[in-house]
Amino acid sequence: MARCKYYCIALIFVFLLGKAYSQTPTLDSIQVLIDNAKNDTLKLWYKISYAGELAYVNPSKSKKILDDAIQEAQLLKFKKGEADALYSKAIAEAFEGNYQESMGLMINSSSIYQEIGNESGVAKCYGGMGNIYYFLNNFPKAVEYFENALKIYEKHNEETGIASCLGNLGLIYQETYQFDKALEYQYKGLELEKKKDNKRGIAISHISIASIYLTMDKLFDAKKNAKEAIRISAALMDSSTLSDGYLRLAECYRKLGEMDSAQLYLSKTIDINYKIKAYHQLAYALETQTNLYDSIRNYSLALKAHRELLRIKDTLLNSEKTAQIIELQTKFDTEKKEKENQLLIEQNRVQKISLYGLLILFILGAGLALNIYNSRRKIRNANLTLITLNSELQQQKEEVQTQAENLQQANVAIQNQKELIEFNHRKITDSIAYASIIQSAMLPSEDIIGNYFSDYFVFYKPRDVVSGDFYWIKEKDDSVIIAVADCTGHGVPGSLLSIMGISYLNEIIGTNNLTQPDKVLDELRLAVKSIFKQSPNDLRKEGVEIAMISYNPKTNKLIFSGAKISLWICRNGKTQEFPADKMSIGLSMKESAFNLTEVSLEKNDIIYLFTDGISDQIGCETGKKFLRKNLIEFLTRISPMPLSNQKIKINEMFQDWKGKRCDQTDDILVMGLKV
Repeated sequence: MARCKYYCIALIFVFLLGKAYSQTPTLDSIQVLIDNAKNDTLKLWYKISYAGELAYVNPSKSKKILDDAIQEAQLLKFKKGEADALYSKAIAEAFEGNYQESMGLMINSSSIYQEIGNESGVAKCYGGMGNIYYFLNNFPKAVEYFENALKIYEKHNEETGIASCLGNLGLIYQETYQFDKALEYQYKGLELEKKKDNKRGIAISHISIASIYLTMDKLFDAKKNAKEAIRISAALMDSSTLSDGYLRLAECYRKLGEMDSAQLYLSKTIDINYKIKAYHQLAYALETQTNLYDSIRNYSLALKAHRELLRIKDTLLNSEKTAQIIELQTKFDTEKKEKENQLLIEQNRVQKISLYGLLILFILGAGLALNIYNSRRKIRNANLTLITLNSELQQQKEEVQTQAENLQQANVAIQNQKELIEFNHRKITDSIAYASIIQSAMLPSEDIIGNYFSDYFVFYKPRDVVSGDFYWIKEKDDSVIIAVADCTGHGVPGSLLSIMGISYLNEIIGTNNLTQPDKVLDELRLAVKSIFKQSPNDLRKEGVEIAMISYNPKTNKLIFSGAKISLWICRNGKTQEFPADKMSIGLSMKESAFNLTEVSLEKNDIIYLFTDGISDQIGCETGKKFLRKNLIEFLTRISPMPLSNQKIKINEMFQDWKGKRCDQTDDILVMGLKV
């Protein structure tokens, strides 16, 4: 499902620039409009509108035009034009994979829209920020920004914006395997796009729907929607959307086994993406091309396509840019919060002044009425009474002022405490989110598995943002070494142990050149004991449960060693356990060398490695654990299915058992490998 990232960029950047053209005008036609404009502001507006449309098909050229437009707007003090130009340039930067620059431009554009009171502009900037968090795998933050944008569009009944938000939320539900909900959102968005006759929006909705049907292996529906998207985007001359349609259609033909047709449409989309520098779409197209060449046994072309894919991925994966994007967003949120707090303090001050004024007027009025009443009875007594009342009034006024000062001090203290708590919470949340990016970057590419096994899946689901479970893959000589591990704890403590475990495995196998699983586990135990300074007089709970296999496809031999995580092999509908040693990687009361098991594999054997996340999950309805024996029975039952479908079934089973009201109790990792 993570491969969805490579072709989504054209789908989710559909927050349009005001009244956008349905078809990009030629340079000659836009020059006629500029020449015939009645004033400089109108000329600039035509230029920004044209460059905004050009951002989708020629980002590099669009940026050059927009740089000039931004300067002109600043000279003319044309705030809305400046904000529109900044937003269009943010889209162009995003299409070229420059997310740091795109986020900075989105923030600047949003600030100007807020300054001039343009809520629709703020909404489309929220959508753009949501897109960037989407590409960082921060789905909760992306959903937050898309929902904020949706509220504004619904407030103003802007159907194009509503359709865009629904489509983006549908993509996130697709990422999280909620396909029925994803289709519901996409079809709602399609109907709104048709109602507004937004041709690009209609084409993009069809591409999104085709993607979901592809994931569900409903190839007839996927091909139908992809062809409709191609027809519309070709008429619009929209290169980016047309490329995405070709990509979906090529995937349909690949799955149907029509390799010539698949290669034809793949070549078209690769040519377009190189031309417009759409690196995410290009990466997915190259990955699909690699799989296609591999399936027809043209290994030289498959290797060439794979090398180009790795080069494109290296361009996209830049952790320094990601950190700067998060820093920009934090600065934006902080400044926004400070402005809101200043406005709230001013409102409170005005309300307090009004309240005290009314209170004083009420007291003075009561004193005056009493004075008039007493003066009619007796002038002398009235004068004495007035003096007494004035004295009491002064005392009450002083008491009220004292209470007001105390109340104000208390309010200041409460506000300071609130801001401190919010700052600490935001700081912790941002740190954990960034730690998740670092941990994800350390995990190996799943593509290596495809070089040694006919099919595979990795179901990886952290309980919190970061995980104590990890998997590790290393190619060595003619073999592949694979490990599945569960570190003590979850969340931040578990993730630190997992990063430590990955580092030690890289050192033991990569530097020390050990490849035999039992010897690797012995060395790993020594390293873990050393780092925690464990001894018989200082028993600690830190440790790692791990299963490690080494497989040579030429000999079809597999060797295994495990620390509390067993190896399971399903053959002809029967699943056999190869037990692990009952010692973890750490200090054990009865410590000995790890054992080694050798297994001869047969074609279509399925290897299962998993941690205890699913078996220990508490069911909402029963209040009991799922148990390992039930997991083994479930895996045996679904073993005839393709492994990609098995991954979906495991997720559905887990969600049904956990229930909507219960939380996930532990990190989850399940790996399936088919010989």
